Order: sequence, then structure tokens, then C-alpha cells
Amino acid sequence: MFTYAVIEGLKASADLSHSHFIDAQELSTSVQGTVRKLTADKQQPTFPQSGRSDFVISKVRYASCARGKTDPPDGEGKAGDAGKHEPKRRCSLD
Repeated sequence: MFTYAVIEGLKASADLSHSHFIDAQELSTSVQGTVRKLTADKQQPTFPQSGRSDFVISKVRYASCARGKTDPPDGEGKAGDAGKHEPKRRCSLD
């Protein structure tokens, strides 16, 4: 269940801030929720809180507007910029 939750989180479900970036805190929160849900709270993963929780792990590319996601402003969106910009209201085609 844990590996499944991590993989699903990295596919985009962990992008809780809709910033197109997944940081360590978002992935941790997503994995904990997914594992608890799938195991009916029988498994409750924990993550030590050492280091930077805002460390960017992955950039997310959304395929369509159907998910309600938006692109970052032009020229922005580099690692370390997660959550530092307001997204444009348009959808990605990649």
C-alpha cells in the first residue's frame, strides 16, 4: 500500500497546493491519507520531521483542464519556487 500511495502521489494527487510542484510535506500528507484510507486505518505511516519540508520532489504536468488545474505564470516554475506564485487560469496541453 505504501509504494502504491507514493507512486499515485507522484502522479499528481499529492499536489495539494495545485502549484504544479510536489514538495516533501505534500507527498507525506498524501501518502499518509491514501494508506490510511486503503487500509481502513490499520496502517498509519509516519514521517520524521527532519530537514526541509518544502523541498521540491517533483514537477507535475497536467494533461487537461478536466482536473481543474492551472499552469504557473510564464517564466516561473523552477524547482524551489513551489507555492511562490499565483497560477494563471489556463490549462496545460503537455
